[in-house]
Amino acid sequence: MNSLSVVIATHNNVHSLSLTLEGFARQTDPDFVVHVVNDGGDEAVEEVVSEFFARMNVFYHYLYPKSTEFRASAARNLGMRHCNTMRVLVSDEDCVPASNVIEIHKTYGEQCLIVCSNRSYIMHEEVAQLRSIEDIASFAHAPRVAVSCYGDHRNQEVYFFDKYDPLIGRVHYAFEDAWSSSVSYPCTLVKSIGGFWEKFSEWGGEDAELAKRLTRLGCRVLLRPDASVYHLNHPSRQKPGWEMRCSELFRESDRMETPLRNQGPL
Repeated sequence: MNSLSVVIATHNNVHSLSLTLEGFARQTDPDFVVHVVNDGGDEAVEEVVSEFFARMNVFYHYLYPKSTEFRASAARNLGMRHCNTMRVLVSDEDCVPASNVIEIHKTYGEQCLIVCSNRSYIMHEEVAQLRSIEDIASFAHAPRVAVSCYGDHRNQEVYFFDKYDPLIGRVHYAFEDAWSSSVSYPCTLVKSIGGFWEKFSEWGGEDAELAKRLTRLGCRVLLRPDASVYHLNHPSRQKPGWEMRCSELFRESDRMETPLRNQGPL
C-alpha cells in the first residue's frame, strides 16, 4: 500500500499544472499516488492529467458544478476522500516540487506533524517564459523563510513556535506558516476532523485554519528547508474584503467546541 497521497486542486491553469505534475513524475521515490481535482474548470485540465497516466499513479476527479470561482477547501476535500494512506500532502497546481519532496514527507508517516516544504518564488512575469521544468532553477528566487522571525534556516528541521513579532506588532502563530504549497498531514487525523472547512469558499485562509485545529490536537508545525517547492506566482486571487471575511471565520472556528467541521469526517 502507498504510504503517501498527494492532492492537487486546480482551476484552468494548465501551464502551471503541467509543470507541477512533471515535478511529481520525477520524484526519487515513485511509491505514492496523486489525486488531481478539477475545481469546476475546463476539459483541458483532464487532457493534461491524462498525459501522466503512464508515468505515475495519478487519478482525475471533477468538482461539480462547473464554476468560475475557486473552491479550494471543497476541491481538496474531494481529493482527500479518495486517500487511504498514512500521510497526505496537499499541494497546488502551481507548486513544482523538487525531486526529493515525496521522499522527505513520507518519512513522517502518521506522526502528528504538519510538515511544510520550503517555497521559492518564480515571479509572475517570468512564469510564461518557462518552457520546461529544467528552466525553473534559473528563475527561482529566495526561499520563503521569514528570516526576521526565524533566522536563516539551511538543511535542518525547524519547528515553528508562537512568538511575538515586533515587525507586525502581534504574536505570530506557528499555524500561520502552514501554507498549502506542499504541506503534509497525518491522513487519518485530518479526515477524522472533516478536512478543510468548506465555509472558506474563497482562496486563502483554509490551510491556516486547518493547521490551527490540528495544533490544538497536539500537532506541531515543522519546516523542512531541504524539501524545496517552486511556487509559480500569479495575480492575487483574493477578492476585496477577504481579510475581514477570513478573520470572521477564524473567530467562528474558535468558538466551536469540536475540531470537526463540515458535515462530518471525510
